[in-house]
This record gives sequence, structure tokens and C-alpha cells, in this order.
Amino acid sequence: MIHDAAALRAEAERIQAERQTAHAEAERSRTEVDKLSAELTTLRARSQSELAELRQRALELDKRAAEAESSRAAFGAEVDRLRPELESRRRSEAELRSRETAREEAERKAATEAGSCASVSTR
Repeated sequence: MIHDAAALRAEAERIQAERQTAHAEAERSRTEVDKLSAELTTLRARSQSELAELRQRALELDKRAAEAESSRAAFGAEVDRLRPELESRRRSEAELRSRETAREEAERKAATEAGSCASVSTR
């Protein structure tokens, strides 16, 4: 019986040690689950915050894009309005340059003729 009692005691101690090990593992697992749960909650909150921020940025970018498109359309209309005046000024400037060139050419011819006349009269 002593042998059986010692075996039973050893078995009981082994079972008790296994229970303690299982209990410690369960506690570690609960601690890990709590830690992971808290981390998940933090990540979800951060994700929601970043999502809200990104949505706000998207709204601001859409607004700026609409403003840019409006400005582009207004500038396009202004260019279209000013284009005829620009073309008219370019034509006027070209005509003035042409007249100036013709006048300079006429002055050179006149100076050449005057020089020819002066050299003929001095002979």
C-alpha cells in the first residue's frame, strides 16, 4: 500500500503541477489576449482617425480642383476675349515695321541720289 500511496501522491503532485502550468499558461494567454485587444482597439481608433483625415483632405482637394477648374475656365475666356486685340496689335506692329523699313529704304535711296547729284555737279 505504501507503494500505491506514494504513486498516488506522486500522480497527484504531477497533476497539481500540470494544473498550475495550465493555469499559468491560461493567465499568459488572457494577458496576451487583453494586450492584443487593447492594441486592436488602438489601431482601429487610429485607423478611423486617419480615415477621417483622408476624407477631409479629399474634400479639400476636390474643392481646390473645382476652384482651379473655375480659374482655368475664366482665364481661357479672358484669353479668347483678348486674342483678337493681340492679333490686331501684331498686325499693326508688323505694318509699322514694314513702313519703317520702307521709309529707311527711301531715305537711303534719296541719300544715294543726293550723293550722286552732288558728285555730278562738282565735276
